[in-house]
Parts: sequence; structure tokens; C-alpha cells
Amino acid sequence: MAKRKDIGKEQILDAAELLLQTRGFNGFSTRDLAGELGISTASLHHHHATKAEMAVAVTRRYRERFNKRMAEIEAVTDDWSKRKERIEREFAAIPGDEGRVCLLGILAAEYQTLPVAAREEALLLMNNLLGWLTRFAIAARRDDQLLEGESPEEVARRFLARLQGELLLARVG
Repeated sequence: MAKRKDIGKEQILDAAELLLQTRGFNGFSTRDLAGELGISTASLHHHHATKAEMAVAVTRRYRERFNKRMAEIEAVTDDWSKRKERIEREFAAIPGDEGRVCLLGILAAEYQTLPVAAREEALLLMNNLLGWLTRFAIAARRDDQLLEGESPEEVARRFLARLQGELLLARVG
């Protein structure tokens, strides 16, 4: 098979994200990724020296996209229920599906076996997401949209845990 030379950084990150979300970090090799793309592993390593470096790049890009979506949700509505519905749709609308789960869910499942840099990036992603959810829950509390005595931080954690759990269960049908 002739190797392709026209693969760019974004195409590599797209393919790596798909493999991360369907197989997990430990479920594929750089050789698998290079094969999916039709390039040599040397070409792949030209863009990312290690698989861990690639996972970090994928996670950063995912977090940046997610931040844009959350900012859009924040701009569209300040109603807690509507924000939750929109966030649920975002989590449910993983592009192309193909058995994917949220990147945070898969990284959390493999957290103990991830390289340090990928762990740090996974933690940043989780804290970033919890930050948005907590911010939304604080606004909901100000608007009396939370139950009496509910902590915005706990509301955010429960909401995230429910979303991640639903995604994992949906994966098995």
C-alpha cells in the first residue's frame, strides 16, 4: 500500500480522538493510528513524538471546543433547566457516534494507567467542565432554581457523574 503524504495535524488529531473515544488510550498503538491514516509511524511521530503527547494535544483541542460550546450555552440562556438540556445534547451528540464515549469518560476510566502528561490534561478537562457546571449552578442558586441547601459544587458533580454514567451505559445498549 502506498503511504499518504498529505495528512495534516488536524486529520491526525481527528483519527487519534476517534481511537481514544472508541478504544481508550491503552487500546491502540501509534502503529494502529498510522495504519488508519495510511501513513508511516515515522510520519506520525513527525507531528507528535509520543502517543502521550498526541493524547495531550487531542484533550487540549477537545477542551477548547467544549469551552466554546459552553460559552455559547451561557450566552443563549441563563435558565438552569435549559442549560442542562443543552449540555445533555452536547454530550449525546458525539460526532459520528461510532461507539464513542466522551473523552473525559474514557480518560477517567484509564486514569491510573495514563502517562503523567495525559493524566494532567485529563484532570484539567474534568476541572474545566466542573468549573462551567458549577458556574451555571451558582447562577441557578441565585435565581432560586436549586433546591434549598443544595451546594452548586455538588449539583455540578452529580450532573457530570450522571451524564458520564449514561454515556457509558448507552455504549453497551
